[in-house]
Amino acid sequence: MPIYCEPISDEKIIKGLDGSKNVLVIGCGTCANVSYNIYDGGKEPFANIMKKPLAILQEGNRLKSMLIEKGFNVDTVISQGLCVQRKKTKKISQKINQFDALLILSCKGGIDTFSDFSESKKIVAGMQLKGFKSVEFERKGLNIYIKSIA
Repeated sequence: MPIYCEPISDEKIIKGLDGSKNVLVIGCGTCANVSYNIYDGGKEPFANIMKKPLAILQEGNRLKSMLIEKGFNVDTVISQGLCVQRKKTKKISQKINQFDALLILSCKGGIDTFSDFSESKKIVAGMQLKGFKSVEFERKGLNIYIKSIA
């Protein structure tokens, strides 16, 4: 995983969503998933052998709950590699019509992908690029953990 991003504060996200009512949280199950795990200390598994991106699912659900408490209508969707899987993101784009804002948890590549499909929607970045990391993984039972970070 070369790209490392960190979350933007809840306060900045809420400010970015100002004027919106219906928000779709879109999370990347690849680099952003590992980034959230690193940011949270890397103690929990970030995925399981079914390739379920646990860290980004957890963050997406946390943001959904927080935004609902603030009065937003929210749904979440997670997809692997938002920056490269354009066919899959086109399927997500069909769901976008129900929302006036997109909160994207990914690197700039994922944000650019959705900018192409949703020119009329407010797009809010939920993460910011901080650099690059070299990560080694290990499997323990059904879960996958970060073994080392350089």
